[in-house]
Amino acid sequence: MVMVEIMKFSGKGTVWSFAIIPSAEYAPEGFTDYAPYAVAWVKLEEGPLVTAMLTDVDLKDIKIGMEVETVIRKKRDLGDRGMLVYGPSFRPPIPESTETLAETIERIVMRVDVERLGL
Repeated sequence: MVMVEIMKFSGKGTVWSFAIIPSAEYAPEGFTDYAPYAVAWVKLEEGPLVTAMLTDVDLKDIKIGMEVETVIRKKRDLGDRGMLVYGPSFRPPIPESTETLAETIERIVMRVDVERLGL
């Protein structure tokens, strides 16, 4: 009998190794539409290595040791079966905002107004 230990993970880690799938001809079935994309081994803060796609990052910016965090992304659309498949991916952490929500909205609205008026 195999013992299974249930653990909670922070979802944070670092890129331990990665590969870039450069085009659809190198992608496995069901993932050709994502090419080009990166797959990485991520070393979680708690120790385990996990394999997942990297997202929300330019492929040229990926580095060994880069900090990443878990996000959930759509992996496949099994349209013939009416099912969407979601799973974990990793991305660089998003810095915490120093603005309030109201300040962020005001900044965005002002930027749109300036661009629209050509100022």
